[in-house]
Amino acid sequence: LHSFDSMNERLTAAYNLSVKLKDIVNYYAELDIQNAEANGEE
Repeated sequence: LHSFDSMNERLTAAYNLSVKLKDIVNYYAELDIQNAEANGEE
């Protein structure tokens, strides 16, 4: 039971990390798009 709990915690931590990474990637992708649009307008 204890090992199951720790495995659950690891899965939760890995899931939270992947969600954060996805948010960061989306954030920088959005910045890239904005920069590309700004550069295109010049």
